[in-house]
Amino acid sequence: MSLSTASEAVILAAGNGVRLSEASDLPKPLIPVVDRALLDYIVAALHAGAVRRLHIVTGHRGDDIRRHVEAAPRGLEVNWIDNPRYLRPNGLSLLAAAGHVESPFVLLMADHLFEPGTLIRFLEQPVPADGGLLSVDPKLDKIFDLADATKVSTRGRFVERLGKGLENYDAVDTGMFLLSPAVFDAMQSSVEAGDESLSGGMNELARRGGLLACDIGAGRWVDVDTPEAWAHAQRLAAGGVFG
Repeated sequence: MSLSTASEAVILAAGNGVRLSEASDLPKPLIPVVDRALLDYIVAALHAGAVRRLHIVTGHRGDDIRRHVEAAPRGLEVNWIDNPRYLRPNGLSLLAAAGHVESPFVLLMADHLFEPGTLIRFLEQPVPADGGLLSVDPKLDKIFDLADATKVSTRGRFVERLGKGLENYDAVDTGMFLLSPAVFDAMQSSVEAGDESLSGGMNELARRGGLLACDIGAGRWVDVDTPEAWAHAQRLAAGGVFG
């Protein structure tokens, strides 16, 4: 199993984010947290981590997202990918990036915020040629809205399974992945088996023994998926947690 480092990023920004964006006239990735859009925090963290090529997968109000990003020059190369099936599960957004990414990449969600230093440390991890890494948080007593989190069951360094409904778990999914292009075959297999979710593709990768867990350590993060999570993110951002 050869190893290499991630040189590109894929950001999933296609969903309509009903639970959060229904109270706003903005698409979810552009909803502000303190003084910046959610997506701006992600792009700035990648820039700090020396990732210069971004693949942003859009769907719902994709033109608005594109105009926002392109209005703020950052010295980044952005490849825009359209997912016309954005109303279906998010694994199809990942699959839309197949053929665009040929080297190891970091996969991020447009609605997950984290400390920039956490991403920089994660990017230093080597990526298995036939699999990937999932950044997990085992601090279960400190997870905001644990009931809504995607749970992860691990065995040593290996991820055994992940999903919101897991009863037995020892960590949660932070929404940060380092992946080789082998993930696209696993995602396609999951879709063909009837599971179009991102977790389905990752479970297929885990079934093949290709998904490793990477402890986020003391890093703080939040999945901004509900008004309550947005308020929590506001408090953290006001304290400078997200840079």
